[in-house]
Amino acid sequence: MKTELFTIMSVCLFTAEMYGQKITSFSFLQDKWNEYQQQEMFEPTDFLRIFKDRVSVEEMKEAFAKYKNYTVQQGIADYGEYDVVQCLAGANSTMIVSPLQRHPKKEIKDCHAVWHEYGSDIVIKDVKDRNGTSRKDYVEKLNKERSNWLNGDVVTLKHPCWYMGVVVSADPRLYIYDKGKLVCDESGSKLHYPDFFSYASIHRRGTMRLAGHIDWTYGMSSGALLLGKMHSMESATYAFPEKTFSVLLHACHDGKDENSAYTLELLEPEKADKAVLHLFKDFKNTVERLPANAFKAYYTTDFRIMTGRYYRVTVNKCGWLVEDYFELNKVRMLAQK
Repeated sequence: MKTELFTIMSVCLFTAEMYGQKITSFSFLQDKWNEYQQQEMFEPTDFLRIFKDRVSVEEMKEAFAKYKNYTVQQGIADYGEYDVVQCLAGANSTMIVSPLQRHPKKEIKDCHAVWHEYGSDIVIKDVKDRNGTSRKDYVEKLNKERSNWLNGDVVTLKHPCWYMGVVVSADPRLYIYDKGKLVCDESGSKLHYPDFFSYASIHRRGTMRLAGHIDWTYGMSSGALLLGKMHSMESATYAFPEKTFSVLLHACHDGKDENSAYTLELLEPEKADKAVLHLFKDFKNTVERLPANAFKAYYTTDFRIMTGRYYRVTVNKCGWLVEDYFELNKVRMLAQK
């Protein structure tokens, strides 16, 4: 354990001039960053015509005040508001654009289906009508006649989860059908992680994923820890007592700073003392030197893009501890059961 902690703390960060900005690079993790870039540094353009709006910074800040202590069971139940796509090797997906909604018959439009992931394609496994009654007769007919009704976009979000009052997923998928045949299959994620730090924290240790645990939240907690430990390496040692504060990390889209991909907002305490303000500024300087695409976008069930991360930061003589509220709320939820 001590050896592993020393290795993590020995991550050496250096800065390089790039586009007029000093970008934090990952010396010890450079190979992992290169791997991550090759697979995740792309813009899923097809999704931009579906997710046309963004969750604003002000809305994210207001959500924190309302939901920071809110606990809710993660995931969306089958046969709920959306169709569900079941996957044998990982988490289920929620279908936020279902072709049943475009079916010419009203009795079919009122149904919700459970689909099964079959290779790169999907087939209907079960259908329940508006009264919750399973309709096997619909299943057989729909699968047999899919060339008559299965056309256009089908959009899913894998393992959707509540995050400060919004249902999000970092793993969207778009199927496009023409007369029942799949003509396009685009995934918004090749690596099922929420950010580079989650990916690096797992693959640096060589940890293997287990079947049934393949979803985008995997590694989130260890990724936040790695972010804090990396910052500890380039931050000064502080003599004052332990301090804790909460921040919103989000992508820069307002044009105020063209040289930064990300920035921080201080959420609490509302009346921060000089020590907290100093620590916040220190952490913000590091965040604003992170390269673009270090954090993946979250896609919401109401067809928006959310770039925010809510962190609780604790600083003491041992260094910087960064924790995502996604995990903090989940821990509190489990503790209440």
